[in-house]
Amino acid sequence: MTFEHTVYDGAGGAIVSDAVTKPWTSAATATQSQPSPLPSLQAFMTGTAQTLTFTALGSGGYREAEVTDAHDSEGRVTSEADVPDLSDNGVAGDAGEDTCTQTTYAANATANLLDLPAEVITTAAAPASCPISGSPTQAELVSDTRYYYDGSTTLGASPSAGNVTMTQKATSYSGSSEVFTTESRDTYDEYGRLLTGTSAD
Repeated sequence: MTFEHTVYDGAGGAIVSDAVTKPWTSAATATQSQPSPLPSLQAFMTGTAQTLTFTALGSGGYREAEVTDAHDSEGRVTSEADVPDLSDNGVAGDAGEDTCTQTTYAANATANLLDLPAEVITTAAAPASCPISGSPTQAELVSDTRYYYDGSTTLGASPSAGNVTMTQKATSYSGSSEVFTTESRDTYDEYGRLLTGTSAD
């Protein structure tokens, strides 16, 4: 993992952008003892906990952006708080640009299918409120997409092959409940090759 990546305006030029990535590490997933006095060997999952990006402004100084990820015990990203305009030269930026993306997964541990998204919800929530609890309100919701696998029509059902056979998106509200529209339906052969595809377009 790259800790810092800096882009310059030519050799010896001014900094155009600077990105700093902070790592995430899980609890130990495996331990193997070693002959004394050596410590035990341990295995961990790793990922990105936070990315800070500084971009040069035409008027001088830098805009700071921040993306913070939360992970579950499988190392999957369950929520991502995106703050594209945290500050401009130290002055608080536009909080109206903040978003929170939450992801749930359809998993089958036996088949090693662990990272297939079941539902991806993006809301206009501040980082302190990310992830949101319960269903998003119409004022909060930016987008909500659901994925169904291997012919199932049950959200989050355990997949067998991991082929996306239907996607749905929230397109309106009925009272306080989201209304979903089917965006696509696909079929596959026994080798996972696409046979037919139908889209709402």
